[in-house]
Amino acid sequence: MVYGVCMGLASVLGLAKTVLLAKLLGSAELGYYGLVVIVLPLGTLISTFGILSPLGVELPIAFGAADSNARGLRDRALGLVLAGATATGAITLVVVLATSPGDAGTTTALALSTLTVLMTAVFEFYLVVLRARVRLVALGSGYLARSALALAATTTGAAMFGYRGAIVAEIAVLILIVAYIAMGLEPSTRPRWPRRSEAACLIRIGVPLSCSSLLLIVVVFADRAFVASTLPEDLGQYTFASVVSVAWFAVIGFVTQAVGSSALHEFGAGRSLLSIRRHLARTAAALMVGGLLALPLLVVVVRGLQRTGFEAYGPALEIMPILYAGGAVSAASIYGYVLLALRRFPLLLASTGLGVAVALGGGFALAAGQPTIADFAWLFLASQLSSACFTVAACEFVVRRPRVSL
Repeated sequence: MVYGVCMGLASVLGLAKTVLLAKLLGSAELGYYGLVVIVLPLGTLISTFGILSPLGVELPIAFGAADSNARGLRDRALGLVLAGATATGAITLVVVLATSPGDAGTTTALALSTLTVLMTAVFEFYLVVLRARVRLVALGSGYLARSALALAATTTGAAMFGYRGAIVAEIAVLILIVAYIAMGLEPSTRPRWPRRSEAACLIRIGVPLSCSSLLLIVVVFADRAFVASTLPEDLGQYTFASVVSVAWFAVIGFVTQAVGSSALHEFGAGRSLLSIRRHLARTAAALMVGGLLALPLLVVVVRGLQRTGFEAYGPALEIMPILYAGGAVSAASIYGYVLLALRRFPLLLASTGLGVAVALGGGFALAAGQPTIADFAWLFLASQLSSACFTVAACEFVVRRPRVSL
């Protein structure tokens, strides 16, 4: 309950920060700030060698099993994250300053992004540790504290120094939160020099998981990218309609962080795979069924909005239920933790890959004709549905194989 409240408030504050920064900075400077946002996911993935995803699997199982190597793995992973993020950040900073890509604002934003990536990598590592130890209240509090401080600091920095102040304030907040977690919540975590064989194993495991994460980004944003390229005049309509799918992804992310990590921890502690499968299946089904049962209510709300001041967003309101259904179907991804527990990472990659194939293949086919935004909304639903069906089928396949101990 506390975790859910914290995560919900963190999301609201994050949205408020974006709106206020847009007002304070204006479109040009917000673009420079947005460069950091774009660089951050890929930069964090590269600077950590993609090990955060496998750590999110290995650490919960190890702590759940009371493995004597769990703490050592955690500490050596921190050493690898610090070394990798510092080295790649330094190299990137030198390259940016030496080549000065774009105008001065772009160069400044990219240079500052190296520090943002470094601190985000460390912050994300500590969140993995909190999830692995099922410290959900501390996890939710960490997200909420970051969102609250970032709202206050970045808006103040933006008001005083523009986009530079906003980015520097973001870095300062990350340093403060990381220091608090390191000294207050996880004081026993100490960086140690990584073992070559252990690091190689984590990186090798992380390849399919990292690829899956990248493909997930593609499948989530593919429809909007095709709308932007083929129907640019309708991008605002589609962006407004996509609020419902974005909300779904946020809800699923909150639930997954709590339920998924707990399931892996309990699997390591000896809970049967069949029991974990039932728990994950019920959670995913509850979200999907509950969401789809609420679809008629959304239709009523949409019709009300069409008559009360949102007439200009008529096309967006028409496709909103379709995007909502696609978001609800994506809750099946929670079931994929069965594959993570059994370390069937290629099957997860294949599931996301199928969604990407449907999204891109359908997108190019639609773009060759005379599509409407409704066509791309249905394509989004189809891509989510295909990925969900594959995930469920793959989980059932591996669970029912005779060699799997239930």
